[in-house]
Amino acid sequence: MSPVARFRWRIAVATLALQCGCPALLSCARAQGIEVSGGAYAGTLGAGAATAEDRLALGANPAAISPGTFGLAMDWHRPYGIPGLGVGDFGVYRDAERLGLAAHWRDTGVEGLYREEDFEGTVSWSFFGKGKGKGNGDVATVASGKNSGEGIIIGYSLLGSQSEIYGEAKTFAARQSLGAIWHPLPTLAFGGFVRGFPEYSFGDDFSRSSQRVVEFGATARTRCARPTGSPGDTAQPETGIGQSLSLDFRKNGDTPWKTLAALTLSPHPCLRICVGLANPPFQASLGIALDWGRIRILQALRYHRYLGQTWLSGIQFLGRN
Repeated sequence: MSPVARFRWRIAVATLALQCGCPALLSCARAQGIEVSGGAYAGTLGAGAATAEDRLALGANPAAISPGTFGLAMDWHRPYGIPGLGVGDFGVYRDAERLGLAAHWRDTGVEGLYREEDFEGTVSWSFFGKGKGKGNGDVATVASGKNSGEGIIIGYSLLGSQSEIYGEAKTFAARQSLGAIWHPLPTLAFGGFVRGFPEYSFGDDFSRSSQRVVEFGATARTRCARPTGSPGDTAQPETGIGQSLSLDFRKNGDTPWKTLAALTLSPHPCLRICVGLANPPFQASLGIALDWGRIRILQALRYHRYLGQTWLSGIQFLGRN
């Protein structure tokens, strides 16, 4: 059986499990790796995660930092519209000039059947060459985790998980992530990270496995149509249409390599529109972000060839220290 055929078979089994009201899809999803679905990634299918395009999302490159800023975010979605199945995220971060700290929490559950909680702590450090990479503090820069300088950012995260099938014993696991991002130019970034090496499970029996998620990619951007000051300032926006293009390659465990691409447009200082594509299997997404002062509201729609559509919603608060 080819890797693609094996992947399709897994999807078919997972779909049947959902229709039967079984939490097997959740176990399958955990084996595939942590889904990147929060913040801007809701509308890009996770493209841009290798270069940390969203500072606040869980599951992306831990090497993210936006100097002199802070923020918090909440996201929620019901995968494929399945009743009783829900995923909620909460994230917070605070960055100094070179040091960044972040914490995330995710709750995944099937009502009356299954629940899993993930807690992640992230630390990142920047080494800048030309310029110190001081963030300009506007909503776009804060959310993207980008810096105006050229250099390297490294990051590390530790994630702990607790899962429970109701009526059975709880299980615990720990995972690590390591990533790096290189900015040869202020408008160009290359990045990559490895997540889930190794994995320790603490249940009735202690076990150690190696389920790895590997992702690398690049993002190129033009000037962004955003105010040059901090959120809520009255500075005039730059003229023209800001845009960015992200291309990532992701491998979850023993599944085939997946290609993810996304285009983000900013036709107005308060509006961002993103379109994402991924394969295999074929997936497409459309996302919209509206900025109001220091608040960003996000809404996205994802389509999966085999599992159907998913609506995702989120809200972020972004500011300067």
